[in-house]
Amino acid sequence: LAHARHACRVVQAAVDAEDTSCRIAVAVALHGPFLEAVRCSHENHLLQKCVTTLPPDHVRFILAELEGNIPDLAKHPYGCRILQRLLEHCPHW
Repeated sequence: LAHARHACRVVQAAVDAEDTSCRIAVAVALHGPFLEAVRCSHENHLLQKCVTTLPPDHVRFILAELEGNIPDLAKHPYGCRILQRLLEHCPHW
């Protein structure tokens, strides 16, 4: 659903409006195809929204999903944005 620009914005708006349990459900739905989402011009915005709206303990899975790919993602135009948000909002890691 979040592959398309407008659909991604709808999901982002839902993440903004809903409670933490709904945000967690959206983030969990991204497990598996996570690296595809990071590299997607639309889905990366949804991932950034999850990082900035969820408590840090609830986005730890993102680091696990990125493990082994961080150097490549740091150079990627969208992947670097996810890493930036993680550094900004999860400084204790």
